[in-house]
Amino acid sequence: GVAFLQGTIRGWSRVYSRLANAFGAVNHGAAGWAQCLWPRLIENTVTFGATYTEVADFEQSRCLLIWGTNPAATWPTFAAQIMDARQRGAPLIVVDPYLSETAAKADLWLQLRPGTDTALALALLHVILHEGLHDRTFVERWTVGFEALKAHVAGHTPEWGEAVTTVPAGLIRTAARLYANTDPAAIYRCVALDMVHDSLQACRAVSLLAAVTGNIGVPGGNVTVSQRGEISQNSHAFIGYDLLPAEKIPLRRGFDRFPLLCDRTCPVPTAHMPTLWETIASDRPYPVKAALIFGSNALVSYSNTPRVTEAMERLEFVAVCDLFMTPTARQADIVLPASSWLERDNLISSFQVCPTWTIAQQKAVTVGEARSDVEIVSDLARRLGLGDRFWENPGALYDELLRPTGRSFAEFKERKRLFAPFAYRTYETKGFNTPSGKVELYSSLLEKQGCAPLPPFIDPLAADAPDPAAYPYLLTTGWRQSVYRHTENRENPLLREIHPRPSVLIHPATAAREGIAEGDPLVIETPTGSATLFAVFTLGIHPEVVQTTPGWAGEANINRVVPWDRFSEGVGSVPMRGIRCRIAKGTGQDDAPKGEPR
Repeated sequence: GVAFLQGTIRGWSRVYSRLANAFGAVNHGAAGWAQCLWPRLIENTVTFGATYTEVADFEQSRCLLIWGTNPAATWPTFAAQIMDARQRGAPLIVVDPYLSETAAKADLWLQLRPGTDTALALALLHVILHEGLHDRTFVERWTVGFEALKAHVAGHTPEWGEAVTTVPAGLIRTAARLYANTDPAAIYRCVALDMVHDSLQACRAVSLLAAVTGNIGVPGGNVTVSQRGEISQNSHAFIGYDLLPAEKIPLRRGFDRFPLLCDRTCPVPTAHMPTLWETIASDRPYPVKAALIFGSNALVSYSNTPRVTEAMERLEFVAVCDLFMTPTARQADIVLPASSWLERDNLISSFQVCPTWTIAQQKAVTVGEARSDVEIVSDLARRLGLGDRFWENPGALYDELLRPTGRSFAEFKERKRLFAPFAYRTYETKGFNTPSGKVELYSSLLEKQGCAPLPPFIDPLAADAPDPAAYPYLLTTGWRQSVYRHTENRENPLLREIHPRPSVLIHPATAAREGIAEGDPLVIETPTGSATLFAVFTLGIHPEVVQTTPGWAGEANINRVVPWDRFSEGVGSVPMRGIRCRIAKGTGQDDAPKGEPR
């Protein structure tokens, strides 16, 4: 009856998951997990048994394939490494519907139709396999399912790919040959693949490009994180998954439909959030009456905002831990004041920060009554009689994590960081952590879970999509602005000066057809709802596509229009790319979104 909800990883996330499991909260989850990272990590688990295609050895790569991400706006340290490689002469291939800063630097820009990533990857695989450009030695020794994969992509020619993706067939061939014939080459991908209607299979199809070309575990290719020695928080043991009674796990919402998300294949098994919100709203199949929410602005960050709002209003008790009085916090019965990163110590060990360093984050200041989330979670555990499974203070946690290194956290703060270089070709002595001990091009684990063992392409604009005559445009929600992250930072007036308004990218020809001038309020509508943002003209987007900034509250919240009409196989991701919509000019500046007042 109690939902434990949370936001992005900030050094406390796994401690919070541990509290949920120790408490017995079967419905534990986050807004973004099925939409961000989990499909990629689950796919890496079933394909390689390790996170190979999440880590690129940029510094030694001779060709970079950047898929569905714009590091210049989202991950500047990686953007710098990509540009360094570009300056060394490494060709850059970028897959993106929008001419982003990264795409503008590319040798080859593949402007695909949103939601057709799997089709493009299958067409690239067709060229590589049917022209014999694959790494025969690696494929024969270290993969299973090659002949099945080759037969699977036989019909996915570049001409087929062009018809589906709008990327010219000649460009598909050129990109496939450039990537396959350059040794070594690396793929870097991110959240866009997690947000398509077939997220798991889209991620799989892209990973298979690295596998068949032998760019796995080699200098300059895709590698695994280095081992610095500390205890990882990303394990079932650390989150206390076995503390949850086994008989309760099938009660988790979504367990019957999305086993890869809701059970042990997932790094942190979680509820399927749309299914959970429907349960909260309907009391079926059982009532959920309370929610503990850490670091998540649920009323803005979840898709299908109208239904989430209905569900939130039915909860009898809500407690929120956050830095600001967000729209979600204002609906809470109790708000616990969390500290920012400058106000707390932390042990930072994440491949998304740096795959070769573990870093000491050192508290700089104390402000008001704000406290570390780890401290708050540990205090809650003690009040609930679960204190023996937690830590007296955050420093004790970090001491425990660092114990294998022989250092205390106090000593580590003096040193500031731990470094270990990448280890290459470890599979030559250990194999791959899959049932076959090899890279599974044909996935036995997916087949066992009732999912497609080879990535199929399912058209997101199939017959059951909204009528294209009524909804003639495609919406993608992926325009990231570097000063904001998800729903964060809009309370900062200095950052609001840089990007003061919620915006939508639109082609000038499309705007002219709809009678929209640059800067006008623009209404985007689907059968789920409507949102209003300001028009920004660009020639770098297809005339049939509009791309919005996410994370704004109120009428500008694009999640108001994102439906729950289809979910990704196995993991239940909500499609946020390639959604049919219609657009219109807003009725006037008085009706334009002002952003969330503070």
